[in-house]
Amino acid sequence: VLLSAHKTDPVIVGHTACIIKNLSLSKNRQRIIESLCVEGLLQTMLSTDIQEDCLRCVTSCLAELAKQEGATLCMVQRMDEPLTKCLVRLAGQLEHAEASFQAASIIQHMTGHEKMMLLVKRHIGEIQAYLKNFLTHQEIRFQQLGISTFCRLQEGTSFP
Repeated sequence: VLLSAHKTDPVIVGHTACIIKNLSLSKNRQRIIESLCVEGLLQTMLSTDIQEDCLRCVTSCLAELAKQEGATLCMVQRMDEPLTKCLVRLAGQLEHAEASFQAASIIQHMTGHEKMMLLVKRHIGEIQAYLKNFLTHQEIRFQQLGISTFCRLQEGTSFP
């Protein structure tokens, strides 16, 4: 509720995302997944005036949640074309390395679900571009994420 009412306030967005991320690391994980927190974080990404630090906090929180299958399923259920487009666009913005990495990580975790595969198919060109950049990135974590994403996409579709 706080995120939906104040999604353009950088202080509230940043602190809320950090609190949700910290709570999701504890025994409260299921409560976070079942609440409106995930949806609020996803909708905040669509805000055009979100600042880079807030975006980094939001994507970091979502990436941490995406590592947990229950949260991933919840995120996939809420995904639509605008959110997919936003995540793919963010993943391709290497000038914002951390947000790019986190967005790509979110995509990678969700690609095991059929709905997400159908959504990302529309963005194959952009995904190939950021994967190519990840594979040649100097940081190993980008390379590893690029390889694992490529493999996961190949498993679920006729990814070229």
